[in-house]
Formats: sequence, C-alpha cells, structure tokens
Amino acid sequence: MNTGKIIALLVTAVFILSSGAGYVYAGGKEEECGKAFKARMEERIEKIYKEINVTAEQRKKLEENKNKIHEDAKALHDRIKAKRDVIRAELQKTELNMAKITQTNNELKVLEVMMMDQRLAGILAVRKILSPEQFRKFSQKLEEGGKHFKEKQD
Repeated sequence: MNTGKIIALLVTAVFILSSGAGYVYAGGKEEECGKAFKARMEERIEKIYKEINVTAEQRKKLEENKNKIHEDAKALHDRIKAKRDVIRAELQKTELNMAKITQTNNELKVLEVMMMDQRLAGILAVRKILSPEQFRKFSQKLEEGGKHFKEKQD
C-alpha cells in the first residue's frame, strides 16, 4: 500500500478515534447508537493496545492526546458549522450578498485546512508516543479494520 493511502487511513482513524461519538444513525435512537459506536471503538482500540503491547505510560499519553484532539476538533467543528450556517442563511435570502458569501466561504476553507492540520498533528503525536514497531503494527491494524469497514459498505 502506498504512503498516501496509509496517511489517509491514519488521518481517518485518528479523526474517528478522537471524535467521541462518531457516526450515528439518523433517526430516533441517535444517542444510543452513538454510545454503542463509541463502546465498540473503545473495545477495538483496547484490543489493538494489547496486541501492540502499549505500556501504561504510553496509554496515559495516548489518552491525553485523544482528549486534546477531541476538544480541539470539537471547537473547530463548531466554528465550521457556524460558517456553514451563515452561508446557508445567506443563500436563502432574496438578495444575495456575494461579498459576505465569498468572505464566509474563504473563512470556511481556512477552518477546514486547520482541521486537516489538527488531524495530522494527532497522527504525528501518536507516532511520537509509540515505538516505530508499535506504530507500524498500529497502522497495519487500522488498515485491516479499514478494509473490513469498506467491505461492509460495498
């Protein structure tokens, strides 16, 4: 697998692992689905930690990293949502304010790049916490899980 695919997979994994509730079904039981998803992800991560022999100190650092990423991502996600809401509201008006739409869209693009930078920073932090061998195994486990997830969607 090429490096680009591995990085993309790791970015996705870090985002999913740091996002807390993850994806939920649209419908009446969103909170329950979110909790169930989070529990499954925690179990999966715990299994991977055991398989790659993560130490107690590494586990603590990984947890701190995950919490920081989650907080930062939530704050940034809220800002992105607010910008999208502004654009949505502007598009509903009878008279379009193209200057405001363009300005808000440019601000939105900056925030989305910041989100990508945060994801990469999270991956690099995990890379620093784990040994090279652990990170290789961790990446491999995530890749295997990604293939399984993709097969379920196809």
